[in-house]
Amino acid sequence: MQEYTNPESPVPPKKTNGARETRQVILDSARRLFNERGVSDISMRAIAADANISVGNLTYHFPRKRDLVSALMADDIHETLVRESSTGLERLNSIFEGMLRALLRNPFFFLDDQARTMISPQDVDNVQQVHGQINPVLDDLIADGLMKPGFRGESRMNVISVLLLAYITWLKTVVRPGPFPAMTFDEMIGAHWTILSPWLTEAGIRERETMLSVKAAKR
Repeated sequence: MQEYTNPESPVPPKKTNGARETRQVILDSARRLFNERGVSDISMRAIAADANISVGNLTYHFPRKRDLVSALMADDIHETLVRESSTGLERLNSIFEGMLRALLRNPFFFLDDQARTMISPQDVDNVQQVHGQINPVLDDLIADGLMKPGFRGESRMNVISVLLLAYITWLKTVVRPGPFPAMTFDEMIGAHWTILSPWLTEAGIRERETMLSVKAAKR
C-alpha cells in the first residue's frame, strides 16, 4: 500500500495556476488516500501534506472532511452523466459504463462505512439523477422498436434494481479479491445485456450484437 507523505515533513509547494487548480490537487490527493486507507484513517493534515499545501489552504477550500467527500461525489456525478450524442442501445450502454467507472474511481464511497455517514441529501439527489437517466432511455428504446413494450412498471423496476445491487458485489470482488476471479469491466457490461436480452426485440438483439462486436474489435 502506498504511504502518504509524513504530515510533519517539509514539502515544496506544488506550482498551481490558482484556486481552481489547487482545488483539483486537493481532490486528487483525497481520492487516492481515501481509496487506499478509508476515510476514517486519513486526517485533513495528511491530505494537506500529500497535496503539498498547508492545512489552512486545505480548509479554505474544504473546511471539513465531509466537504471533501461531497465534492468528490459531485465531481464523479458530473463525469457519469451521459452527454454525448449516442443513440439507441449505445446510449444505454454508455450509462452503464459511466456508472461502473464511477465505482472504480471512488470505491470508498460504497465500501467505507464512515463515508456513507457523510453522504448528504444533495449527494443522494445527485445519485438519483444518474439513475434517473435510465428510464427515459428505456422509454426511447421501446418507442424505437428495440425493446419490448412490456418492459415497463414493476418488471423494469425489478430488473434495474437487480443490476444496481450487483454493482456493489462486483466492486467488492474487484477491490478486495477473493479466491474466485472477479468479472472484468467488459464481462460486467456483457452481463447487463444478458440480463436485458429477454426484453430486446429482434431488432434490438441485432443492434446489441453489432454494438458488442464493434467494442470487442476496438479492444
